[in-house]
Amino acid sequence: MLAHGSAYYLSFMRMRFFGHPSATHAVVLSAVHSTEVEMLDPLLGPAPHISQLATFAAAWGSAGQEVLVLLSPPSE
Repeated sequence: MLAHGSAYYLSFMRMRFFGHPSATHAVVLSAVHSTEVEMLDPLLGPAPHISQLATFAAAWGSAGQEVLVLLSPPSE
């Protein structure tokens, strides 16, 4: 899982780049590699979805390059 400490990243993107209507949609980023991005997306099914980095960048860029960072509460 792509996590920095206890942070998880949700990316907003346009789904037309993945063959769906051009709605803005959120996915959870699970890994980023030099040429691929792995994401979890219930719209695409329960298994991780692999996208080429260029496709992900175009979908993300067309949605305004927004990311929501979720933080877990600190351990006590």
